[in-house]
Amino acid sequence: MKKGKKINGVRESSEKYTVLSDEDIIRIVEERLPSILKKNPSLKKRLKEMLEDIFVTKEEIKVVLEEIKNLRIDMNRRFEAVDRRFEAIDRRFEVVFEELKQIRKDMDERFIAMQKQIDERFEAMQKQMDERFANIQKQMDERFANIQKQMDERFEAMQKQMDERFEAMQKQMDERFKAMDERFIALLKEMDERFKETVKTLSSKIDRLGSRWGVMAEDTLRKGFEEILSDMGFTVMKWKKYDKNGEVFLSPRDAEVDILIKDGKTYAIEVKSSLTAGEVDTFIRSVAFYEKSEGKKVDEKIIVTVYPYPGVEKYAQSLGIKILSQVEDIGKEVER
Repeated sequence: MKKGKKINGVRESSEKYTVLSDEDIIRIVEERLPSILKKNPSLKKRLKEMLEDIFVTKEEIKVVLEEIKNLRIDMNRRFEAVDRRFEAIDRRFEVVFEELKQIRKDMDERFIAMQKQIDERFEAMQKQMDERFANIQKQMDERFANIQKQMDERFEAMQKQMDERFEAMQKQMDERFKAMDERFIALLKEMDERFKETVKTLSSKIDRLGSRWGVMAEDTLRKGFEEILSDMGFTVMKWKKYDKNGEVFLSPRDAEVDILIKDGKTYAIEVKSSLTAGEVDTFIRSVAFYEKSEGKKVDEKIIVTVYPYPGVEKYAQSLGIKILSQVEDIGKEVER
């Protein structure tokens, strides 16, 4: 077989090439390099020149170490200067602290002395005030005791006089009340008999006067309420029409109803000194006759009366009628 030549650690063969790995090359260098350098000393110089750019020389390391040494000396010198400055500052602060400590000690001593003086002065003042108040209290107690004694004596004398006078007055009053009781019993008996006779007489007279007074009162109330309502801004109108078919009453006659108008609303009003259920029915029929005749509905029906007979007010309300006791209430009712 013909041998080939070596190229870069790979022997050239006419048949094939063997490729070495990095691990193989390292192993060969470690095993062969020492013997090769021993046989070829000049190779050591060549390797040194080849690796000079990669590895640091001893001279360069020495220079770097020298620079580090000089830098450390300079830093130590500076730190020592800083330490000296801090020591000087510490000494100055110690002096200041000592001065402050002394100042505080002096102030404490002065405050203690001042507090002692103030306490002594307040104690002396308190003692004087206690003595003065004790004297004043003693004088006041003596004066109040004298006044109390005088008042007790005067009240006792007054009480004694009043008791004597009340006893005499009570005795007189008892005698007079006894006489009055006897007279009152006799007078009461006489009045009872006369009252029974008077009641019989008045009952018939009151029945006759009742209807006449009611008509007069209603006319007076009607005139008054027309003036009041006019002042309140209402238009007051007395509506009257002949009821030929007897819709309001049993026979043809004039039907009347008072009409109030304000803000476009129409109110039917009736004023009565006293009010019966029959008068409520008449008012309802009169309003219905007005609505039929005029062709329009009233917005509200109101009766002003001083005395509605028992049950009449509830009956009127069930028919949609509002019962008022004063003419002035109409304005309040309308504004709701």
